[in-house]
Amino acid sequence: MAFGRTAWTFLALVAVAAVGAFATAPAANGEMEPAPARSQEAGDTRLYVLDCGYIFMVDEILEILSLAPDEVPSRDMAVPCYLIEHPQGTLVWDTGLPFAPEAENTLESQLAELGYAFGDITYVAMSHMHGDHAGNANAFKDSIWLAREAEREYAFSGETEGVGWGTPEIYSELEHSETIVIEGDDDHDVFGDGQVVIVSTPGHTPGHCCFHLSEEAILFSGDQLFAGSIGRTDLPGGDYETLMTSMKEKVVPLDDGVTVMPGHGPSTTIGRERRSNPFLGGC
Repeated sequence: MAFGRTAWTFLALVAVAAVGAFATAPAANGEMEPAPARSQEAGDTRLYVLDCGYIFMVDEILEILSLAPDEVPSRDMAVPCYLIEHPQGTLVWDTGLPFAPEAENTLESQLAELGYAFGDITYVAMSHMHGDHAGNANAFKDSIWLAREAEREYAFSGETEGVGWGTPEIYSELEHSETIVIEGDDDHDVFGDGQVVIVSTPGHTPGHCCFHLSEEAILFSGDQLFAGSIGRTDLPGGDYETLMTSMKEKVVPLDDGVTVMPGHGPSTTIGRERRSNPFLGGC
């Protein structure tokens, strides 16, 4: 991938999944330290991958998620969040699991090491409002929330209670935050230059979305598409036909070489999934 075209710099604070060209940087475990944020020059946009928790799929969690052991190929799942620095502002995408009070390597501490407080972040957006993706959303109450209309309604409908560690309290402060509501199935160009686009992909939840780094050909797919699988639709607000329609209209048409970074699990490509994902045969 031609990262030089828009001067993307990847800082991996946690090894979520290899895109193929992460710029190595110190981790926050004492052996290495994250690099400080640098001033933004015109056209210089950076993506930072942040450690937002880890799910160990013990039997009790499988029961909470209504999963059988043979339905889970791996019991360990990283939960990433992302910080995008752009000349026109910053975006945090997904806010991960709620951090325990005694945790040391929190989202707050990682942002601080990059030179940011929560209130410095321009925009916050979540792929969807389940608790493993919106667990620290309240911390961004002073940011502008980029929310699909259907997901915002779903979030405050009560349907998310108990889903994926979810409870409306984890994002309740966003209800009265400044919000850009993305209506219908519209996509949203965050910074107005086509580099960072929020893509409407309902199905896993009513207003689920992905974000697409168009020039760098990377899709951050949330719980829409995984390596060899797709998002669940048996949870409240999910709908299989809707998910497959959004897959057919918004995801599968992307070029074969587009890298897919799921909300959990290894990276893949659109071409690989189109050829081998058993759920995409009809697309």
